[in-house]
Amino acid sequence: MLEKLPRGVGHALRGVRAGYEKIIAEDDAFAQIPDTISLESPAFADGGDIPDRFTADGEQI
Repeated sequence: MLEKLPRGVGHALRGVRAGYEKIIAEDDAFAQIPDTISLESPAFADGGDIPDRFTADGEQI
């Protein structure tokens, strides 16, 4: 990430802000996406933990 912008770029962008209304979380289409997702797999039981072999602690499959 740039720690310091060149003076000309800083001058050209002075006063320019993205604005709250441009934040993706404020977009109406984004607001319609469910807050949760369902994950199903024959590799582990409903409500159970993901087996270690499928994680960084195991075989990372």
